[in-house]
This record gives sequence, structure tokens and C-alpha cells, in this order.
Amino acid sequence: IIAEGYNFIIVDSAGLACGAEPERAEAATSYYRALRSLRLDGSITIAHHSRTEDKYPFGSVYWWNCMRSIWLMRNDQADNRNPFHVGLFHRKSNHGVLEEPQGYKVEFAGELIVLENTDVRRIKTLREHLGDTTKVLVAIQEFVKANNQGPTREELAEDTGLSRGVI
Repeated sequence: IIAEGYNFIIVDSAGLACGAEPERAEAATSYYRALRSLRLDGSITIAHHSRTEDKYPFGSVYWWNCMRSIWLMRNDQADNRNPFHVGLFHRKSNHGVLEEPQGYKVEFAGELIVLENTDVRRIKTLREHLGDTTKVLVAIQEFVKANNQGPTREELAEDTGLSRGVI
């Protein structure tokens, strides 16, 4: 990488690249020490998470701790449906504020892959990954649009999956 003069790399995946068991702190810390020794302008490391936990990458909490910025990527694709939607949700930033969620419609069209910007807040199957405040605001907006009146707490709780205390 250094000999070729690369200044940016994408690593897919962290679990395979770490050279050890990703569940161990040493795997994450050694990986990031090696990555930083390359003195790149930037890098992207793709890390998977467990099926039961969206917040942290799979393995040691040190994967989370060592990363400077973390984006969660989710899609609403079921049964190889085409087109489908992808949402990107900024979960961590060491240098600045969290960015707004990003949404894209993805369509495989012959030899082309067509990407179109879309409002991820309007994709019901991806809303669970939004922050609680955004979930409530979107639910209120859609309820008012459909009913010409505001929702009750119970209706908001049902629509968002949040408890009445959170709302």
C-alpha cells in the first residue's frame, strides 16, 4: 500500500482483516494500530454486527471505541425485490456532529445500478433506525396529513414502537 502510494483504502471486512478473533480487544487494537501506521489520508473499514445488536460492530467493544465515525447501513430488501431502499444512519462521530440519515432507492437495471436520493424518514421499514425524536416527528407529520388532526400518545406509541414515557 505504501509502496504503491495509495492514500485511501477500503477494507471488507474487519473480521477477516484483523488476523485474530474479532471478539478479543487485541484484534481491534492491533488492526487499528496497523491501519494508522500506513499514514493514509482516509480509510473505510466495513464491519459486521451481530444479528441481535445494531449498535456495536461484532466482536470487542474496542471496534467501536477505535472507530472515528460509524455509519449503520440497512436495507428494506425482501425476497430479492428490485428496486429496494438503503438507509445510512450516522451512529458515532469523534470530529463533529452526527450527520442526518441518508436514503437511497437502488435499482438493478440490466448492466446498470441506478441510485436515487430518497428521504429515509418516509421509508416505514427503515424508521426503526432513526432517533426517537425523529420517529415521533415523522409519525406526527404523517398522522396529521392523513387525519387532519394530531395523534394521541397511544397512537404515537403504536406507530413508533416507543413507550408513552419516551413520547
